[in-house]
Amino acid sequence: GPGGLCMAIKLKEAGIPFVVVEKNADVGGTWFENTYPGLGVDTPCHFFSYSFEPNPDWTRYFAKRDEILGYILHCAKKYDVRRHIRFQEEVTAAEYQADGTWAVRTRRADGTEANETVNVLVTAVGALNRPAIPRIPGLKDFKGPWFHTAQWDSKVPIKGRNVAMIGTGASGMQTGPAIAPQVGKLTIFQRSPHWAMKHPLYHQEVSTGARWAMRNVPYYASWYRLT
Repeated sequence: GPGGLCMAIKLKEAGIPFVVVEKNADVGGTWFENTYPGLGVDTPCHFFSYSFEPNPDWTRYFAKRDEILGYILHCAKKYDVRRHIRFQEEVTAAEYQADGTWAVRTRRADGTEANETVNVLVTAVGALNRPAIPRIPGLKDFKGPWFHTAQWDSKVPIKGRNVAMIGTGASGMQTGPAIAPQVGKLTIFQRSPHWAMKHPLYHQEVSTGARWAMRNVPYYASWYRLT
């Protein structure tokens, strides 16, 4: 994800040897895994980017998933960190040793396991990479399709159908408005009020003039991040 990629870039700049273990087939973290309708950032993009790699060409103040993922892929390529990443390999255990090292066990996509000892272990797994499926009685007996937003099934047609959505967290408040115009009826179950507040720029595109200034006016992009 963005945190692990940033760590890799800075370690490479410092000349410190490292390896990144990534369970997915490509970089991106949650932006690689999630694909639900309406997916985007809840932080303005000009802040949701690396200070050392500003992006003057964000098309929206709150960009959607594909644009965010594109930025992450761009950074991985520009700073040449892919060769340091072992894809489709997952850390299954890590134990601190008496000599100050870490014993790390990993499992590859083909099921084979490996053990190695490292001097420093950095976790950048994030908090949203495992969907939490609620224990709702009868859920597994439901005859229709059901899935978590983090495992969105794009093959399931929702146009004109009755859809129930549980939860109004970050993914819910994005998915709901995105699918509402398509479905026949959308029923949302909310346990408690959400914390989000309206932002005047959430649906706004970045003007051509602002993007020109980001690219051509010295220090404008840096100034914008600070204001």
